[in-house]
Amino acid sequence: HASSVNFQPVPCFLLKVMASSVSAADEGVVQTDTPAGAAAVEDTAAPIAAVVETSNSAEATKAAEDAARQAQIDEQQKQNALTTEQLNKIQADIAAENLLVNVKENVDVLFPEYKGNPRPGFMSGLEDLNQRYESLRRVRGDGNCFYRCFLFGFLEELIRKRSVDLASAEAERVAFLETVRGSIDDLVTVGYDKNAIEMFWEELVEALEKLPDTDAAALEATFQEENGVAEYMVWYCRALCAGFMKRNPDRFLPFILSLDDGDGTACLDIVTFCAREVEPMGRECEQIHIIALCEALGVSVAIEYLDGSSGPLACLTLPEVIPKKRRRSI
Repeated sequence: HASSVNFQPVPCFLLKVMASSVSAADEGVVQTDTPAGAAAVEDTAAPIAAVVETSNSAEATKAAEDAARQAQIDEQQKQNALTTEQLNKIQADIAAENLLVNVKENVDVLFPEYKGNPRPGFMSGLEDLNQRYESLRRVRGDGNCFYRCFLFGFLEELIRKRSVDLASAEAERVAFLETVRGSIDDLVTVGYDKNAIEMFWEELVEALEKLPDTDAAALEATFQEENGVAEYMVWYCRALCAGFMKRNPDRFLPFILSLDDGDGTACLDIVTFCAREVEPMGRECEQIHIIALCEALGVSVAIEYLDGSSGPLACLTLPEVIPKKRRRSI
């Protein structure tokens, strides 16, 4: 270190050690017992000091860069924490005002909410729905709403059918149960760990097995429980959706590639898309998710579009074609 280079005995000893390794021709240059020797020490100290000062400057620059980088990370984490806190508050507010699955209501309960809307198509659409449907259920809009609607609606319809045509309803329940029982092996073939997904699968299988002894009120209570077993079944529906996409990549990849997320991080393969947009709870559902889940389970759904457009209310059935032996609907 430059600060240790002085003319005390210890530096002279170090200089002797260094001198012991030089050639005989250099011994006349390095002298330790003459004033010239002292001059030699001064001359060699200058470049050492310059190197050390340069090194210290580089270290200081690196330290400053590291500090600036850490400050950016800290600020980003702070912003993320604020964003997470805001999102949690929004979710808490939604949860406080809306059940996961609400009780049945008449369709006309929506009339006051749309009265006076500048787009008259809303009111005419509600009138149409009110004529064709006896009731509706509101479902919490937490990103899982389609999967929850799909599963609850189908199970509730099976319960309702039992009072109308028991034999037909039971045959449909058994067929659906067998599809779900075999689905876990299908998921394993596309990379899922059976031990990791088994508990989710078991909840859905058990619910279907017990359905003959379940009434509508009990089913409703199950789906209204916060963080209850119904959420396990909802996630398993996500896994079924993702698994079907992975087994049929040629069908779904063109749609995935056409999606633009706006920030340059669009998914380029099925696995990445499923990991980001299908498997995580809370991710919104698109048309390709609906098609995949419906085809995986052999169930079609009718989607009514209440968007304020003039004219007849648009209704889309997805998927449009399902093999007859697996055809069920909600």
